[in-house]
Amino acid sequence: MLAVTYFVRMVAKEGKAEEMRETLQTNPAIAGEEPGRVVFALHRSRDDPNELWIYETWESEEAVGAHESS
Repeated sequence: MLAVTYFVRMVAKEGKAEEMRETLQTNPAIAGEEPGRVVFALHRSRDDPNELWIYETWESEEAVGAHESS
């Protein structure tokens, strides 16, 4: 089985980036531990403070499928 990695780019509305960052980091449905997830990291762009990136690595396509169906 091959690991699966995603980079997800999001752009917050003006003035909402901090709220978005907090939600992404503290919401268990987003950042909580899940079977098959190896890495979850949230990054903020140095060039655009409204641009946020999620980096996730999953053990397999099956683990991604289980995540997406929950």
